[in-house]
Amino acid sequence: MTSPLPDPATTFGAKVRARLAEEAVAWLTVVAPDGTPQPNPVAFLWNGDDRVLVYSQAGAARLSHLASNPRVALSFNNRHGFGDVVVLTGTAERALSEPPATDNARFMAKYADYLGDVGMDASWYAATFSEPITIRLRASRGT
Repeated sequence: MTSPLPDPATTFGAKVRARLAEEAVAWLTVVAPDGTPQPNPVAFLWNGDDRVLVYSQAGAARLSHLASNPRVALSFNNRHGFGDVVVLTGTAERALSEPPATDNARFMAKYADYLGDVGMDASWYAATFSEPITIRLRASRGT
C-alpha cells in the first residue's frame, strides 16, 4: 500500500510530515448528523505512517458523530499565512485497544511539559480524555 501522504522528497510532503511530527494541536473536524462540521482543537500523536491517535473526552458529542459518520478532517493553524496550509482527511474510529494517555509513553513524552504549562495533571488528562480514537489518513492537500 502506498502512503496517503505526499512524497516526502517534495517540499509539501516534507511540510506535512513535519507538522504531524512537531505540532502540539490540530483541528479535528467531525460532522454532526445534520451535516454541520464540528471542529475542535485536539492533542494528537502521529504513528509516522498513516494513522493519528487522539484522546477524546468520554461522552463528547464527537463520539456519537463518528459513530454515524467516520469521515473527518485534521488541519493545522497557519503559521505563515496562506502559504502554510495542511489539511488531512481520513476515517476515524474508536480505538479501545489503545492504552490510556498516561500509559502511552510517546504521547506523554510529547505532551508532559505542555500539560504542566497549562496547569493540567497527566492523570487528570488521562481520566478526562479517556476515549482513544484513531484516524486513518486517506488524503492531504494544502500549500
